Amino acid sequence: MKAGLFAASRVALLRLSALSFVCSIALFGCSGSTGDGGAVTVDKAVPALEVKHWSPKDFEALHKRQGLSAMDVEAYTEWFYSCHVDLDTEDVFQDDTSGASSLAIKVKRVKFKLAMPITVNLPAKVPAALKEHEDGHVLVCMLIYGNLDKVALGAANQVLGKTFNGMGKDLPEARNMAIRQINQIISQSFQEGSSTLADQASQKYDHLCEQYEGEPKMTRESLARSAVSEVQNNSFKVIQ
Repeated sequence: MKAGLFAASRVALLRLSALSFVCSIALFGCSGSTGDGGAVTVDKAVPALEVKHWSPKDFEALHKRQGLSAMDVEAYTEWFYSCHVDLDTEDVFQDDTSGASSLAIKVKRVKFKLAMPITVNLPAKVPAALKEHEDGHVLVCMLIYGNLDKVALGAANQVLGKTFNGMGKDLPEARNMAIRQINQIISQSFQEGSSTLADQASQKYDHLCEQYEGEPKMTRESLARSAVSEVQNNSFKVIQ
């Protein structure tokens, strides 16, 4: 039973990226047992990287579909953080006798399935410096994805073992209300640790590339790592 869906997307200009995050939650059981797999499990797929080389005509058509112009971007990277969550819950209270329904559910186990496809869009004849710049954006996303096990654990700990109440015209509607509360908590926490962080780190990376333009010792790889480290240490502080 799919209980919720959260999604946010944005296209950032200046050769940057299209950014997206999605988190869906479903119930996979209603029992009091956490089983042998532990209270929190994380299944993280290998990032799927695709590089597309566009002819000038196709790149122009792509720009139009994205609402961009050739002056906006020379190339851009699209990333997508996907988080599917299965919940094992226990009903600790039900009341379906007064013309309306209410219930309380306790979260017993949380299972995450994570994925991150990345697409790099480049012109057919791409300058080495431009490709290196986009490789830096890919690295930013990879570094953040590598830390999402901890993000998932932190999100799970905000709901695990806790009780959520729901009300509605019947028990399914009441259950959906309770699940939506869980969905909001996990989605917000996961977005902060994935797409929000990637957006901020990518902005910081571009700023560092401009700052150290022409300095060969400051490679795009080192600048990408510095950007992620700085933004993570700032605890999601918005970069202006």
